[in-house]
Amino acid sequence: MPYISKDDVETKEIEPKVYVRIMVDKSKGSDGIALVRGRIEPGGVLPWHTHDVEEALTVLEGNALSEIGDETYNLLPGDAVLLPAHIPHQLSCVGDKDLLFVTAFNVNQVVRLPA
Repeated sequence: MPYISKDDVETKEIEPKVYVRIMVDKSKGSDGIALVRGRIEPGGVLPWHTHDVEEALTVLEGNALSEIGDETYNLLPGDAVLLPAHIPHQLSCVGDKDLLFVTAFNVNQVVRLPA
């Protein structure tokens, strides 16, 4: 299925104030990638976790605090981070506007593991 409407994808609250839409994955016909749209409300945090594969994330709107291992980055719209496999990371919305982001994985199913 080459076209996926955002209106056909369920928004899930995975943590308080943290919402995702899995736009592309195995369930939508992907053989090798996953693409996720995310939204974090002000004060919300996607807490420390890891993945078995690397992840790329870019900010569309709002301001983020990205913590990757012992490094911290302030992300603005257009900024991106590369999150290595097996490295704990978390993402927080800072400021008074929602944080909108897109993240991609080189697998067809996203699995969030404890840090």
